[in-house]
Amino acid sequence: MNLNNQSLHYVLINHFIEKKRAPSISELSLLYKKSSSEIRKALENLEAYHGCALSSKGEIAAVHPFSARATNFKVVSHNSEWWANCAWCAMGVIKLVGGTGELITRIFKDDFPTHIRVSGGEIGSTNFKVHFPVPMARIWENVVYSCSVMQVFRSEDEIDAWCLETGVSRGDVQPLSKVNRLAGIWYERHHSTDWEKWTTAEAVEIFHSMGFDHPVWSLENTSERF
Repeated sequence: MNLNNQSLHYVLINHFIEKKRAPSISELSLLYKKSSSEIRKALENLEAYHGCALSSKGEIAAVHPFSARATNFKVVSHNSEWWANCAWCAMGVIKLVGGTGELITRIFKDDFPTHIRVSGGEIGSTNFKVHFPVPMARIWENVVYSCSVMQVFRSEDEIDAWCLETGVSRGDVQPLSKVNRLAGIWYERHHSTDWEKWTTAEAVEIFHSMGFDHPVWSLENTSERF
C-alpha cells in the first residue's frame, strides 16, 4: 500500500468508522510497514493538505468529520458512538455511517443534553440553528477551535446571548436542516480511495449552491485546498 494523502486519509476515515477512534502511530507503522518517523511525516503532509489535524505531540486530533477527542458533539448510530468536531461534522459523521443516527449535544446553558435525530438523511426537527462565527478563510488557522464554536442553538436570541457571554463575534446562522444538506454534499466522497480535498473554487461553488451569501463563507480562489 502506497503511503500518500489519498491512501492515508482513506485508512484514517475507515479506522474511525470501524474502530470508533483514531489509529495510533504504531498501528499505522505496522499497516504500512514504515517507520514511525515516516508515518509522522506523512501525517504532517496530510495536515498541510487540510486532510487532518494533529496535536502538539503529532498525534491525530481530527480527521474531519471525526474527532479523536471527546467534544460537545456525540453521534450515536446502530449502537456505536463517535465524536464529531462540530455541528457540521456531526451531520457528516451520520452521513458516513449510513444516514441514520442521533446527535447528542449540550446547548448553551442547558443542564441536560439535547438529542437530535436524523433518519434516512433527514432531520426530524427543523427548529435548530447552527452558528458559524469563524470566517471560512480563517478556519484552518486553528481548525480545532474553529470547529468547537460551530454550536447548535434554538434561537437567534440564544446565539446573541452566547456571543455576549463568550466575547465571540456573531457570524452567520443557518438552519441545522440546511447544514445537514451541506454535510451530505461535503462529505459524500470522504470515505473513498480516490478522495481529494475540495479546491477553494469548488468550496465556493458548494457554498453558493446552498445559498450561503454571508461574508463568513467568502474564500479567495487560490491553488490551496480547502
